[in-house]
Order: sequence, then C-alpha cells, then structure tokens
Amino acid sequence: ASLEVDRSCSSPCLTEASHVLHVSYQARHQTYQMAPTSTRTMKKPSRDSKLGIRKNKRAPRSSPEIARRSVRLKRSTTAKKSQTFSTASGGSPRRKIKPESASDAESTPRIHLSRRTGPLNLAKLSDPLPISVYHHINREVLNLKESKTFYSCVLGLKEIPRPTFPRPGVWLQGRGLNLHLTQTLKKDAKTREELLQRRKEHFLSRIPNVDHFAFLSDHLDEIEAILVEQSVCFRKVTVPLTGAVQLFIFDPDCNLIEISSCQPEAGQLKCTPKH
Repeated sequence: ASLEVDRSCSSPCLTEASHVLHVSYQARHQTYQMAPTSTRTMKKPSRDSKLGIRKNKRAPRSSPEIARRSVRLKRSTTAKKSQTFSTASGGSPRRKIKPESASDAESTPRIHLSRRTGPLNLAKLSDPLPISVYHHINREVLNLKESKTFYSCVLGLKEIPRPTFPRPGVWLQGRGLNLHLTQTLKKDAKTREELLQRRKEHFLSRIPNVDHFAFLSDHLDEIEAILVEQSVCFRKVTVPLTGAVQLFIFDPDCNLIEISSCQPEAGQLKCTPKH
C-alpha cells in the first residue's frame, strides 16, 4: 500500500504526538538503604550456675499455639473478605455495591466477578458461543460534549435514548453503526490523556495496520477537499491489491476512523470505486 502524507499533519497532529510521555525507569531501579535500627540496651540474660540455662530466654512456641494463631488469622481474613464479597450460587463472589439512594440502586449495574481468569479451552469447545449478531461499540472519551459533536456533525450519527446510568454518556446510531460514548472518570483523566498521546504517535506511524473502524463513500474526493480546507490531519492510503483508496482521520480521543472508496464483496479480492 502506498501512503500519502497530508501536510496538515505536521501542525496539529504531529505537534501533539511529539509530546509523548517518556516514562523514566530510574525510580524503579533506585536502591533504597534501610535506616539502621536503633540499638537497644538489653538486659544480659542470667545463667543458672547449676543448670547452665538462660533463665530469661524466651521459650519457642509450641505447635498447638502456632495452630491456634493460624486459625485466628484465617478467621479474621475471612471476616474482612465477607465485608466486600458475598458468595453467590456456584461459589463465585459478587461485589456488594452500596447505592447512595433508591434511584442509584435501580440504575447501578451489578458486577459479577469470576474467580476463573484462564482462557477458553478450545479443545472442549465443540460449537461457537450462541450469539446472534453484532450490536455496538463503546468508546471511553475524555470530553463527552466534544466527542458527541464530532460523531454527530462530522459522521452524521443521531442520538438515541439512553438509560439513566450514574456515569455520563450518550448513545448514537447511524451509517449502520451503534456507538456508545462514556465519559472518563476524573480520577482516570490524567492516565487517559497520556494514553491518548501515545496512541496518536503509534497510529500515525503504523497506518493502516492499526485498530480502526471503517465507512464507505462514493465521494472520497469531496471528503478529501473538505479535510484539506478545514486543515484536518489525515492520511491517504492507496491499496493496489484491492483497488481501494482510503482516508484515515482521528476522533477527539485519537480513535482512528477509515473512509474507503470501495470494499471487495465477500469472496472477491478486488473492488472498483463508483466515481
């Protein structure tokens, strides 16, 4: 695939992408010197002249005492865990969510945590999972209003009703796509901003072989003219193997979006743009 770089990428996109967070590993490799323990004057143990045994030497704990301490420790640990988890049917833990009000109790999703963390055993999986159809994509966004405006005004998606979840968000639909946007929590905003810059730098250097979703258009030249006029950062890729011409743009959270002139039909390898 041949890659054509638009000049506008040298201003907004690449400038922001150049400020990538470089994590210093010095803190991880620092050697910490422990402070010397305070020297305490201890009473010199007296020695029995006849038996030759230290009188004030502490006797080692017996096995029954160690067993009793282990039982007490186990009970206290179990009591602490029971404050956070309740055992559901099948032995899987369920986190207790304490809603602030009755309305929160109805709107807060109940999260079931599975103790099993391993992958599916494909050898025992005789048939695919019984799912029906693809439904939606969810994106976590830093600025909900800005992202909603982008997908509504640029891509033409329409807002649809959304349940009153505690976390702000919006549901959009159109162009054969169901898109859910969810606002990033304030405590996670800094991490998301750092990730945004790293994603942008990575995507710009790896297009088109990175995460993205795509739309088709019969008016690619018109779209390209609009992007140039608006000084929008984009990449133009020509794919000789399929005959498609692709434009790649970013949404406000550096998610990559492809707009392609054509796409081969199922079972075909080549396509022909209609314009």
